Amino acid sequence: MFNRAPRVIKRKGRQDVKGQWLILIIGNAPDLITLFDNCGEDCEWMIEQISNFNHALSRLRLRSFDLILLDHNAPGVDPIEHLRAVRSASKDAKVILISSEPKEEQVIAALREHAFSYFARPFSVQGLRDSIRQAINIEDWQDGIEMLSDDPDFI
Repeated sequence: MFNRAPRVIKRKGRQDVKGQWLILIIGNAPDLITLFDNCGEDCEWMIEQISNFNHALSRLRLRSFDLILLDHNAPGVDPIEHLRAVRSASKDAKVILISSEPKEEQVIAALREHAFSYFARPFSVQGLRDSIRQAINIEDWQDGIEMLSDDPDFI
């Protein structure tokens, strides 16, 4: 199914997170792997990185992940369509979308499609680390949005 095996990296986790977490990074960005460096002893990350989007979708259908970092940098391809495909393949996973070509309407659409969070390149490393920590620590998250309006176009 895969041209090559997914890149699997096992790293120690952050001091404020307990347990073992399975994380999928979709995309080829080496800077995302370094987010998990210099961590404490209380947790273990199991990180798979798959650069080919279609291979990543196949992997999602075979295995569930606690968190997915979707690094979208494909020109001419709508990142929200990629997000929808990821959410369809893995309904319960928390997805953090990272876009190289951010647009305001994409942020709103990402929230509507149940992204846990949205980051635009260049992003704050600490901000993304904080979002990863929040995603892992929230157990029963579905979409994180509490509707405060009867208007379906509120967000």
